[in-house]
Amino acid sequence: MKKFFTLLFTLIVVAVSAQTISLSADTIYLRHGDKIDYGTFLITNNAGSQVDIDCTIRPMCYNPDDDTSIAICFGTLCFSPVNVETTYGELTMEPVTTIGAGGEDNTFKLEAFSGQKYGTVWEVDFFDQANPTDKATLVVYFDVCDASSSTSDIYEKVNFTASPNPASDFLNLTFEKGNTQRVLNIYNTIGQLQDSEIISTGAFTHRKDISKLTSGNYFLQVISNDGATSVKKLIIK
Repeated sequence: MKKFFTLLFTLIVVAVSAQTISLSADTIYLRHGDKIDYGTFLITNNAGSQVDIDCTIRPMCYNPDDDTSIAICFGTLCFSPVNVETTYGELTMEPVTTIGAGGEDNTFKLEAFSGQKYGTVWEVDFFDQANPTDKATLVVYFDVCDASSSTSDIYEKVNFTASPNPASDFLNLTFEKGNTQRVLNIYNTIGQLQDSEIISTGAFTHRKDISKLTSGNYFLQVISNDGATSVKKLIIK
């Protein structure tokens, strides 16, 4: 299984290096009232020529009773909030943004609107208008998605508990099943990966040293080798 993760990491590195578009973060966690604001998120053109960029957003874990919608802006170009898969730009339309060779664009913002509590997961694809398969994807978690009442089970849950919470030096993880290998990721609230660790196959419990993390709010993401995923909030004091 170690070879599997090594191979997977190698494939990811190769894929990323071949992409024209790269992002300053691939995962963002928002709470009610939070947003990605101008200047906090960077889109980079790694090519040697100008690229016209379009964008598609799609709900990946969404409860129809939630009424959550997503609104995005590129510079002064802002779009009305939507709650269904939507593409902005496309070949016959003006691109949402144009980035010169080797250039960057931080004039992007995104905000979620909701009066409910279920939470959602959105994928945001940024792609080359002339080559839609050349893309980079941002995953946006808005609160914690209730996949059991969602229209999608793509983000199937890994059943685990984390205690104590709030925590300071150590965190104890307990899993419902122990016959699979998992990856534990810890993100801050703007989607920056702070720590990552592979949890051995067969482990029902795992003790995680978090003493090097500063006080604040974080998100725990657990991914099993069968693709199941779960996210929990963590407070470090």
